[in-house]
Amino acid sequence: MLSGCATTVSGRLEGPDLGPDALRDARVNVTRLDASAAPTNGDAMNPDETASMILVPEEDGSFVSTHDLPKGKYLIEALVPGYEPVSQKIDLTKSQRINLVLKPIGQARTKTLDINNDPAASRGEGGAVLTLPQF
Repeated sequence: MLSGCATTVSGRLEGPDLGPDALRDARVNVTRLDASAAPTNGDAMNPDETASMILVPEEDGSFVSTHDLPKGKYLIEALVPGYEPVSQKIDLTKSQRINLVLKPIGQARTKTLDINNDPAASRGEGGAVLTLPQF
């Protein structure tokens, strides 16, 4: 592989309460989306070029690929227990730094239910009264 053709990806995981304890089991997946694409320089693809790798972030949330990556399209995905997975697609033409912002699972999916207690408003088709089950 030519030295000018490879690149690296680095970045940082950010989010509320995202400290060393939360990051202990965190992983950043780097997946090449165009791994089956033919090389543009006419050379055969190097069999050692991996289509994906798993990075382990440092205690401060920073991560960096330890190997040079071939130029191309990648999916960078952060998986941290207790947080929603977050991902970003990038076109890696030169070394890049990206930040991934995580949201706690409960915070990301909270929705408010609006229940109407007016019996007239809860009439179904044909005039039937719909009632909520009592638990």
